[in-house]
Amino acid sequence: MDARAAILVVIDAVDGRLSSAALELMGAALQLARKHAGSVSAVLLAGPGDSSAQQLFAHGANRVYVAHAADLANQVVEARLPIILDACRQAAARLVLLAHDVTGAELAPRLAFRLDGAVATGCVDIDIGESAVRCTRPCYGGVAREVDRFDAAPLVATLRAGIFEPAPQQPDRSGEIVILAPDVAPRTRLVARQIDATDGVRLDDARAIVAGGRGLQGPEGFKVLEALARELGGAVGASRVPCDLGWCPHSWQIGLTGKTVTPELYVAVGISGAGHHMAGCGNAKTIVAINTDAQAAIFQDARFGVVGDYREVVPALAAELRRLKQRT
Repeated sequence: MDARAAILVVIDAVDGRLSSAALELMGAALQLARKHAGSVSAVLLAGPGDSSAQQLFAHGANRVYVAHAADLANQVVEARLPIILDACRQAAARLVLLAHDVTGAELAPRLAFRLDGAVATGCVDIDIGESAVRCTRPCYGGVAREVDRFDAAPLVATLRAGIFEPAPQQPDRSGEIVILAPDVAPRTRLVARQIDATDGVRLDDARAIVAGGRGLQGPEGFKVLEALARELGGAVGASRVPCDLGWCPHSWQIGLTGKTVTPELYVAVGISGAGHHMAGCGNAKTIVAINTDAQAAIFQDARFGVVGDYREVVPALAAELRRLKQRT
């Protein structure tokens, strides 16, 4: 693989702004480009009148391929493929970077197949060598890491959030805008969408997360967690079981089949600590575990642990936080 190969970053604009995940993707691309004398382009999927292209120039892009969609939020993944394929071919991209989220995990393998390339998902490190790209990824539920070598090009890779430094802002930068308008009708269409109401901090951006598991024993337990999350200025998450049981929305799910989060503080309440859950939160800076089972696996990953009933421990923590805030 050519060390000077072009890098293309796939960006979704969120309400006309770049998300933290988008800035981290740009940061990873810039780091690789500077190290290997490469170039960075971006393909932007945005609504009409969106000015995110200028933000991408300010964060290091030399060229931005823009596709405007009147109803971007309701587009299925298949509808985005022709747009991204067009940008990949125009940019002669040898490395394509996407966020490791629900959309990225679905889009990356489809894109790699159509480009006749390779795919690596959930990367925590990536480097371009003389003839190959090496990607580091968690394996065995996050307890180990594997380094994979990809000789095929282009390589489509999804990067986990919270690992790479966001691209710094350079307000005076400018670049070239290329408008994309592929005329391809998707074979599938979205017939309905149910959006979970979210108040306060988004789970993906939260610096503090209070997550609940099977040990909450019912949906009412999440009301207890919400009070602590409010005091921390954070968000509420969950392991897979409460989501499957309908105790909370599936958008709260953290783990191998849910979201990957990297908050500064992760409070795991009634969560056993199985590998498939820790794969989604194991990179949190500080993990606090609250569980009635002193032998729960979560205590092996936690920096601090409390053995006790969450109905007593969590409200006491929330009350103490309120008292401390009132003193300051």
